[in-house]
Amino acid sequence: MAETAPTISLETLNRIAGIDEFKGRWESLGQLVPNRLQALQRVASMESVAAASRMQGIRCSDRQIGEFLKGCNPRNHFSPAEQDILNNFHIVLKLVNDSYDRVSFIDNHVRQMHSLLTNKDQPTADQDPDLPTKLSSLIEQVNQRLEEDCLHPLLIFSDFSCRLWHMRPFRQGNNRLTLLLTQLLLLRQGYSFLAYGSMARFLEKSLARRKKALQFSQDSKIVNSALQNWLEMFLDSMTNLQENIVAKIHREKELLRLTAPHLEIIRTIQENGQATISQIMTTTNMNRNTLKVRLRKLVAEKYLVQRGRGKATHYLLPELYQQ
Repeated sequence: MAETAPTISLETLNRIAGIDEFKGRWESLGQLVPNRLQALQRVASMESVAAASRMQGIRCSDRQIGEFLKGCNPRNHFSPAEQDILNNFHIVLKLVNDSYDRVSFIDNHVRQMHSLLTNKDQPTADQDPDLPTKLSSLIEQVNQRLEEDCLHPLLIFSDFSCRLWHMRPFRQGNNRLTLLLTQLLLLRQGYSFLAYGSMARFLEKSLARRKKALQFSQDSKIVNSALQNWLEMFLDSMTNLQENIVAKIHREKELLRLTAPHLEIIRTIQENGQATISQIMTTTNMNRNTLKVRLRKLVAEKYLVQRGRGKATHYLLPELYQQ
């Protein structure tokens, strides 16, 4: 890589091969639940918006984000500025997932994406007047490396996301832009399964664990240890993401055994992260007593997990959505 580069070990190569093997299998895996892919994408979007928002410092759960995106959550839970952040990230994420083949990775499109994220054209940071040139150079470097086909795309994208995260070329929205551009690059390179899982969710967890290891230098140069740790985090997130998607697909196959009313309850909770009895009643129009009986059955058979007591009781899916 340019200034420094991480060590590419045999273990790293094996992990990359495993991710590419899953990429090759995704076409057949995705066909197992074709009528549910859109719902899986909605859940993934909810998880991504929630994770990106928490990394921005907004206190929120997946459930709150799910309700907000569906227009069911009281707006006063989030400030107007936070609502803008949530809505804008969701809009640009949908643009990336739906139109990645028409959104080129060029300087102009990157800046347009940033404008959509922040509702205005933010100038670059005052402390470094060379940042616009550096950003353009970084974008050009990625495209050149992809064209040369000398490095694996995952190595290129990991390096890019680390350098952009460190560069912080804009006054606002840098971390969210990094997440979205990484998603765009991966989708454009054929990693289409990313639209059905949330890489941001796993990056959020990894960033928290690796906070000290990812301390960047204070000057403009990025240290080698940061690139190394970032690559490990990047591949960890990709691996965890594919495992999560497989778990979701297996869950979809299991859910086909349920009756329609039980399945309706599961779908409500699945698409909101978690839900209370009152929230499920509102969505399904089920009688409270009937609903309680069905919930007890789903909890007993481990389709759902029950948390809290009394009015605070809520239900969520085991393993998949315990944020």
